[in-house]
Amino acid sequence: MTNAEYDVPQQPPPNRPTLQFQRPKIGPFWWTVIALVVLGALLVAFADVWTEVLWFNQVGFSDVFWTSWFARIGLFILGALIVGGIVGLNLFLAFRMRKAYSPLAAADRNLEQYRRQIQPYRRWIFWGITILLGAMFGSALSAGWQTVLLFFNQFSFGTTDPQFNLDVSFYVFSLPFLRIVTSVLMTALGLSLV
Repeated sequence: MTNAEYDVPQQPPPNRPTLQFQRPKIGPFWWTVIALVVLGALLVAFADVWTEVLWFNQVGFSDVFWTSWFARIGLFILGALIVGGIVGLNLFLAFRMRKAYSPLAAADRNLEQYRRQIQPYRRWIFWGITILLGAMFGSALSAGWQTVLLFFNQFSFGTTDPQFNLDVSFYVFSLPFLRIVTSVLMTALGLSLV
């Protein structure tokens, strides 16, 4: 065998057939089914909330209901903005600072067809990832609404811890809140590094 048999050709390989993504067609029947399912879910959710509003009004604690709901909604928005903002900014910077590729390099030739396929959907993917992760961590943060309200309405117990010389209320009110804050920030940092 000679070395000529193992030489790599210098010209690029012929164009390979590209993958075509075809969006499945959804007929009017399925749009109607989807709309009815969404309306049914919204109706059930509204009935649940309205029942709670009426019950809290009946017992005279409507302020408690509205405080808890505003805390949940506010924490959801805050968590979604923090995590979604950090992840969105990092996705934007990663796209802007990506390595320029040469279509003549072997590895880039193989990926070029996929880049062309994904390019029209790049914005949808960017916003989809940002909104999805923001909503996930917004809902995770809103689950800790009681801890946040306890932190902002804390009071002193009048007893100090002998080890660290802190009021015991720190361990009941402040420490769980600080755990939530560090958890959200570390998760956002971890996601942004990926």
